[in-house]
Amino acid sequence: MKYAYLGLHDTFPIIIFSTLTIDHEERLVVKVEILKWLDVGIIHECNATTTNLRSRKF
Repeated sequence: MKYAYLGLHDTFPIIIFSTLTIDHEERLVVKVEILKWLDVGIIHECNATTTNLRSRKF
């Protein structure tokens, strides 16, 4: 296990497997950041169907 840091100034530590490649580590960190932004409402999902877009409140 090792630490990876998230956030604008790498202020949010997370623990990840030390056996991850650099490529996998970067992908994981990006996914975690995106999930955090979704959770707090900074970004929103975009669905391809117009039905989903109409029913969604922004």
